[in-house]
Amino acid sequence: MKLAIVHEWLTGLGGAERCLKVFTELWPDAPIFATVYNQDKFSDWFPPGKVTTSYIQNFPNALKWYRHYLPFMPRAVESYDLRGYDVVLSSSHCAAGGVKPDEDARHVSYIYTPMRYVWDLVDIYTSNMGPLTRTIFQSQVPRLRRWDVERTKRVTHFLPISETVRERINRIYNRDGKVVYPPVRDKLFQPCKPNEKEDYFLVLSRLVPYKRIDLAVEACTRMKKRLIVAGDGGQLARLKSIAGDTIEFTGFVKEEDVPPLIAKAKALFHPSLEDFGIVPGEAACAGTPTIAYGVGGASETVIDGVTGVFFMEQEVEKVIEAVEKFENLNFEVSELRKQGEKFSEERFRQEIWDQVNG
Repeated sequence: MKLAIVHEWLTGLGGAERCLKVFTELWPDAPIFATVYNQDKFSDWFPPGKVTTSYIQNFPNALKWYRHYLPFMPRAVESYDLRGYDVVLSSSHCAAGGVKPDEDARHVSYIYTPMRYVWDLVDIYTSNMGPLTRTIFQSQVPRLRRWDVERTKRVTHFLPISETVRERINRIYNRDGKVVYPPVRDKLFQPCKPNEKEDYFLVLSRLVPYKRIDLAVEACTRMKKRLIVAGDGGQLARLKSIAGDTIEFTGFVKEEDVPPLIAKAKALFHPSLEDFGIVPGEAACAGTPTIAYGVGGASETVIDGVTGVFFMEQEVEKVIEAVEKFENLNFEVSELRKQGEKFSEERFRQEIWDQVNG
């Protein structure tokens, strides 16, 4: 079986890239196609020549502005030369699933969500654009939506990352799929000793608008609770402007420093609407509960009252109520580990292998 892997873009490390890493370990000879590629960030992962990019790689400042080039991505991904491949495995939350394999090839689409920038996040995606860029992009949304639906005819079957995403592809594409949850690194994340727990709450996230980190910052500021905000992004200056004295910003955290940071926290904040959300699963493996917006992926990874606490509205007052509820509960490390291990990397490897080779 000759297989090709198509990924959205390779500009930074996130949950989708961890899935991609497993794909490349399962099929080490498969080439990777991506719209843009920052080789410096993935030099330890892929040898030279492993990744083939689209013509967008040559656009001005493509590694920074690639999202602004979204209207060009349908044609870019359709231009990949996939002749001769028996199976194409796409890893898509935007346009990667729109590739054109051979007519007799199987196209397995591991899908994080339908093209989020034109369905669910148009307002958030355009919030940082200038007026002219925003107007131009919004004029392209109907075309991109039509393309996103039409291109699904080239998908043999979908593997959504959660029941939340499965419902979306049912609603938007009128297609169904087999849920394969992303991998949680259950062996890497381990509980600390009880006396090593520290008195802080934790946010571990990219600091972008839809993550709603402001809810955790404002809640902990009002309650005078210590909160460590680990991560960087365009919202950093705004978050600092609303933060009180009990809020600490670490910036980017090295990968090796993440497991103990999570394990020692009292609780993790997960205030965004996510397609899945790997970090709450990692926190569970580390014996740390999650205070989560109980909608979307978190409703599948966190058990309210057992491995965390839900708030059902994205309002500071509701977050404060959830923290107060959290403070009056006891959480069993064994139950947290049990929940986290449901999403293990070993399970992911087996399910992906069976679906792609089936």
